[in-house]
Amino acid sequence: MTDVVRGADLLTSTARQIVLQRALGLPPVTYMHLPIAVSESGLKLSKSEDAPALSRSSESTQVVAALEFLRQAPPAGSTARRSTRCGSGPRPTGNRSGSRA
Repeated sequence: MTDVVRGADLLTSTARQIVLQRALGLPPVTYMHLPIAVSESGLKLSKSEDAPALSRSSESTQVVAALEFLRQAPPAGSTARRSTRCGSGPRPTGNRSGSRA
């Protein structure tokens, strides 16, 4: 394993894990922490936090809905259109970047 890509909510664990890896003589790992989607109240949208499930729409429709939620444009030439909501509950409209500011 050479690369770890995970949510920014795990950033605080990284230094501790690097110290342990060095102590065990393991090769260095590259870390990248991505923003996480959060609700207006700042809760991470994940299964562990009981976030609403994705709709049963097509995979391409779900990808477009996720991109819209993250305020990103679909890829150029994409024919997928969002036809249903991404979750069964209210769609969060607050901070999507993972920061709680």
